[in-house]
Amino acid sequence: MKLLRRRLGEGGLIAPIAAGATFVALFFILGAVLSQPAGFPRTLALFFALLGTLLVVGLSTLGAGAVLVSRSVPGPRTSSPSRP
Repeated sequence: MKLLRRRLGEGGLIAPIAAGATFVALFFILGAVLSQPAGFPRTLALFFALLGTLLVVGLSTLGAGAVLVSRSVPGPRTSSPSRP
């Protein structure tokens, strides 16, 4: 994973989930901070809020699709050894 700089499958699940949630939350936090002053910063605030919303919707769709595919595909097939 690029965000945590570790290989896929290493470590637990809590750190990647927390890192991803924090990454997405930063867009909303940045949008909230920039919404206070008038003028151009409010335009940036709208951009970051919409970008955060796009990330949430996109990543939720990918996650839901992954869950559905993993539930619908049967497990690995075990082949019996061939007889000579």
